[in-house]
Amino acid sequence: MKPSGRKKLYILLAMLIAIGGLAFGYRVFSRAQAIQITQEWARVDLLPASVTSINVDVRGGMFTREFVISFEAPREDIEAWLASSKGTRDATVEVEHGSRVYQIQPGGGAQFAEVRVDESGMKVTIRVYWS
Repeated sequence: MKPSGRKKLYILLAMLIAIGGLAFGYRVFSRAQAIQITQEWARVDLLPASVTSINVDVRGGMFTREFVISFEAPREDIEAWLASSKGTRDATVEVEHGSRVYQIQPGGGAQFAEVRVDESGMKVTIRVYWS
């Protein structure tokens, strides 16, 4: 092949790999889907009805997927939710920088799951991932 032909081949291959990655590895998750998957992977119950200030962050790419959900709710509702959730009931709990960290045995094929409750007891962050 001529150098210009080889260059075209490399460009074509790069384009095919990029298109394949988008077609097979990129998925847009709705907010509800991200919350549902996070709950399954962290093995927690539905979020308390009193939840406010909910934030949903989806990360990752073709070979990984990570969900980070944070929310605020009254302390009593969070404590009841933690007590009723299988993942947090069975978890190892540590204290880090004033937050309770529940190291959860993940479900749904995930490799990592944790729930963090800040020192005020009113803000929760759930982080799960699969890779």
